[in-house]
Amino acid sequence: MRFLRKKEKEEDKTEEALEEEVKEETDLEIICGEDKEAYEALGGIMLMDPRKLERMLGVSMEEIIRQAKKRTQDEKDPLKVRALYKQALQFALYKGDVDAVEKFAKKYSELIGEKLKILEIPERAVQKSQEYYEKYLK
Repeated sequence: MRFLRKKEKEEDKTEEALEEEVKEETDLEIICGEDKEAYEALGGIMLMDPRKLERMLGVSMEEIIRQAKKRTQDEKDPLKVRALYKQALQFALYKGDVDAVEKFAKKYSELIGEKLKILEIPERAVQKSQEYYEKYLK
């Protein structure tokens, strides 16, 4: 019985260690700090390094934004349109353009059928994304 109690204590310590590891903050969480709303707005949208996507696609950020502006919901491939608007939104965040972020977030939100948190706080989201990019990419 003593052996089992010792083993249980060791397991408890291991679980505590794992919990401590999980609590480690990401770079974006550090930048957002107490502004959980901004972190939530940027999560799932903001790219940590948009330049990689630009290289992977072989198309400039400006070209993606231009294509997204030209596309409509009537496009034959709605998945491509959604992808273009999300990419345009991501690049607008990188460029720090609040008006473009609002425009592309609104359209992307319509296309996916859900309201994005970023639409509630576009200025703060852009500010936090710019802080991140200044610190880690520029």
